[in-house]
Amino acid sequence: MKNLYLLLAVVGAVVPCVFFSEPLTTVGCGVVAMLGVKKVISQKPADAVETVQVLSAISAISPGAPLDEMNTKFVDMAVTSVPEGAITDIKDIQERYLKVPVMPGDWILKEKLTESR
Repeated sequence: MKNLYLLLAVVGAVVPCVFFSEPLTTVGCGVVAMLGVKKVISQKPADAVETVQVLSAISAISPGAPLDEMNTKFVDMAVTSVPEGAITDIKDIQERYLKVPVMPGDWILKEKLTESR
């Protein structure tokens, strides 16, 4: 969005000045450019959303199958959206297996895993 405001400021300032050489037009072009640049400078950055990595299936996984990098991956997710019991640490799946089948995109949740041995 910042690039759009800068582009509009430049176009608004340069184009009329190229075609018209009257002082009032030149002042108007300067005001347009100043307002566009002020808008860009005054924009606040979007609030940073705190994220956490959550384990997700990337392929269908049958019960009893080991979980590894071939069938799962960690996905960044907003902390406020993390499902209860989501796996956020690779240590949580060591020596554990699925009790139920999962499909690609399913979250790997603690309740879906066997107890560690």
